Amino acid sequence: MFELNDVVCFRETHKWVGCLGFVNEIKTVKDMQGNDTLRLMIGVPCPQKGVAYIFCSPEDVENMNAKYPYEIKSEEDEE
Repeated sequence: MFELNDVVCFRETHKWVGCLGFVNEIKTVKDMQGNDTLRLMIGVPCPQKGVAYIFCSPEDVENMNAKYPYEIKSEEDEE
């Protein structure tokens, strides 16, 4: 199971394979058959650029059993 700020690594099935990121948001959505499934918003820190946010399924990432130690603030939060 995933929690906010869990550090994750993208698996071979995803185009961001090998990148480390953190769980920023967890959503429950319906799949094609109408079953509830999770969608994760993963934040990937990019040096000197900010944070890239990618939506993926739990099968696309592996939980590294660590917590992201920093709080991410947007420019709107600073105002």
